[in-house]
Amino acid sequence: MKKDPYAIKNLNGELDDALMNAAKFHSDMDRYLDFYRHSAYYQTKSGQIRNNDSLANNLLRVFANANINFTSKFPTIKVPTTGATKEQRMAASLREKIIMSVWKKSGGAVLQKKWAKDATLLSVAVAETGFDIKNRCAFVKRFDPRYCFWQYSNGNDGRIVAFWSVVPITADEAFEKYGVKPTNNGGLSNTALQNQFLKNIDGKTWFLQATRWDDKIRTTWIGDVQVEEPHDHMQAGIPIDIAAPFDDLDIKREAAFYLAPMINMQANLNLTIQRRDNIVKRYSHPVMWGRGIISKQLDDIKAGSTKNLFAPIFCVFLVFLLLLWAN
Repeated sequence: MKKDPYAIKNLNGELDDALMNAAKFHSDMDRYLDFYRHSAYYQTKSGQIRNNDSLANNLLRVFANANINFTSKFPTIKVPTTGATKEQRMAASLREKIIMSVWKKSGGAVLQKKWAKDATLLSVAVAETGFDIKNRCAFVKRFDPRYCFWQYSNGNDGRIVAFWSVVPITADEAFEKYGVKPTNNGGLSNTALQNQFLKNIDGKTWFLQATRWDDKIRTTWIGDVQVEEPHDHMQAGIPIDIAAPFDDLDIKREAAFYLAPMINMQANLNLTIQRRDNIVKRYSHPVMWGRGIISKQLDDIKAGSTKNLFAPIFCVFLVFLLLLWAN
């Protein structure tokens, strides 16, 4: 009997492999996002307390925001004409207006800002281009890279042959939105569900909603229930664009992270500032100063008291001030 590749169990088995293969890459996304939020530090010693919530010395955030702001401006669109006739120029102008109207209707200004942040912090930006049959218009949609998974064809051309968007959804929302009541995860392993971005929502009963594209077919399912039957999406290939602006030519084709070259420098800076603060804190303490003077300088003051009558009085007065300051 021929195996049905679009049966729920087979779909989830394929998705499980994709989740596992991308586990390290998605973990790196979480790690670099943490660097952006809380700066980078070397591993602390036993008993040492570090305040990760302080952004006072976080230059990573400064450089990341500068790149986000620089790349969040949408470039000017100019559609070239295919000829010199009036009709051809009008056709090019019409195509240009269609592109800009789709962009504005999709909320392009906000999307561009989010894509700039995705690419800078999460290493990739993901977009879907589709067509709204009901309203008869095209649209552009952003996908959060932390919920996206894809599979390459081979080691040379890098063509994507399958793409998944996987998001957690509660049982209540699944019933309200799709009218279905999933009972289990359809054979998906529990290990995959421990992904930091796919965890439990507010303690409610929840499942994973997955949408899969390949060159011809699109389908969506929740747990063990199919909510969008496999159908021809009628687009020339997978309608997903994945932008990876920082490429280190990784053999697995994993995108590089913008903040990676700056992590060690930021950790060194934080370590230097921490050591400076420790020195200032230690030697500005009155008891520390008092101990240093009493152990090292008091004998010298006493030795000179035989020649100067003012020295004993000054010595007693100085010790009295130090003790008063310490208390």
